[in-house]
Amino acid sequence: MTISLKPPDARFHPILKKYSEGRISAYDAACEIQDMGLPGFDDPSASEVVLWAKMVGYGIPTPTEEEARHEAAAILRRTTGRDES
Repeated sequence: MTISLKPPDARFHPILKKYSEGRISAYDAACEIQDMGLPGFDDPSASEVVLWAKMVGYGIPTPTEEEARHEAAAILRRTTGRDES
């Protein structure tokens, strides 16, 4: 199955940049885009934000190994009560 994804409006670029820098989540970026109220972009998804960020060359947030380990340890503490660091 092929899904056609239209390019993002240039007015989204600042939002996509914030997402790619890890300052907001893809969900929050989608909400900000929806709040703009542009025709044809009234219900964007987080997955569209990810694809648009890649499409315009910003990429997606990439944590350092240390950040990823810290996040994983926090998730383990929350879900299992253990710390696997």
